[in-house]
Amino acid sequence: PELAESAPPVLPPVEVSTQQFAALVDRLADILTNIPGSMPTNITGLQQIAAEVYGGTRAEGAFDTRDLYDALETALHAYALRHIATFDPRLPLPQAINAADHLRALLAQMPTQTVRTAEQQALQQFSTPLDYAYAVSWVANMQPGDVVLEPSAGTGALASFAANAVGQGNVLVNEIADRRQAALRHLGFTNLTTEDALFAYSLLSPRLPATPTVVVMNPPFSSAASQNRANSQTGARHVEEALKLIAPGGRLVAIVGGGRPQAARRGAKTGGGMAMDAPQYRAWWTRIQRQNTVRANVLVSGDVYAKQGAPFPTRLIVIDKGTPTVRGSIL
Repeated sequence: PELAESAPPVLPPVEVSTQQFAALVDRLADILTNIPGSMPTNITGLQQIAAEVYGGTRAEGAFDTRDLYDALETALHAYALRHIATFDPRLPLPQAINAADHLRALLAQMPTQTVRTAEQQALQQFSTPLDYAYAVSWVANMQPGDVVLEPSAGTGALASFAANAVGQGNVLVNEIADRRQAALRHLGFTNLTTEDALFAYSLLSPRLPATPTVVVMNPPFSSAASQNRANSQTGARHVEEALKLIAPGGRLVAIVGGGRPQAARRGAKTGGGMAMDAPQYRAWWTRIQRQNTVRANVLVSGDVYAKQGAPFPTRLIVIDKGTPTVRGSIL
C-alpha cells in the first residue's frame, strides 16, 4: 500500500524460534477463548506475556515488537478458527453483520501496531483487519466444494475465514515470508506454497493440488518483492496472475490500493487508487472487463486499517472470471 506518509520506525528483526512463537500464539488464543476481556490492550501488557513465554524480555533481545504483532494476529485467526459457526462467512446477511461487528469490537481492544520491520516495509506486509477479512470472505460467496486460494496469505486472516466456509483441506495458501509461513503452518494450513505471488500463474499452476474456484487476496499494492522496487502496477499484476489460476466462472475478491487519504476524504472516484477511471489503471480495467465480469469496485475508508497502524484507504474489488462485463453494471 501507499504508506510513505507518517511511517512508524523501521526496526531490524530479532531471530526467534518457531517453537516460542507458536507458544505465544497458543497462550494468546487461549486467553481470547477462555478469559474474554483479559487480553492486553497495550504493547506493555503484550510484552509481559511474551516475556513469560520466551524466558526473556524485548530489551534482552528475546523477541521483537513485530513478533508480538504477528503472534497477536495469528492468535486472533486461531480464535476465529475455533468458532466456526459464529464466524462462518456463509451466514445470512443479518448474522454476518453481527459477526463482523463482534470481530470489529474484538480488534478495537487490541494494541495498535506502531512498529514496522524492514521486511514488512519491503514486502508491504499489512495484514487484513479481522472484520475486513470476514467481509471479503462473505462477498466471495464460498460454497461447499469450492477450492479457495489466498496467494499472499500473510498470517492467515483471509485463509481462516475461508477455512470456516470450506474446510482447511480446501484452502490453498501461498506466502513468501518465512515467519508468516510459520504462522500459517501453526494454524493448520498444510496446502502451503512459498512463491512470489507476482508470478503466481507460472509458479503455482504446476503445483496446486486443485484448480481454485475462489481467490481471496490482499496483495502488495506497489512493492515487487523480487525486484526490490516500487511499481504502481504491482497490485494489478498480482490480481491478474491470480485470475489466470481461477476456474472459469470462479470469483476473485481482492483488497487493492485506494489512493491517498486526501482523495478518499474528498470522496473522489477518479484517481483513487485502482478506481475504474484512474488514469494509470484505465487501460488495465478495460482489458479485464473484456474477459471477465467486474461486479464491484468499492472505496473503503482507511479507518478500517487504524489498528494495523496503516490508516490508508483501500478498494474492494470483485471479479467473476470468464464473461465480459455489462456496461453500467459495476457496483
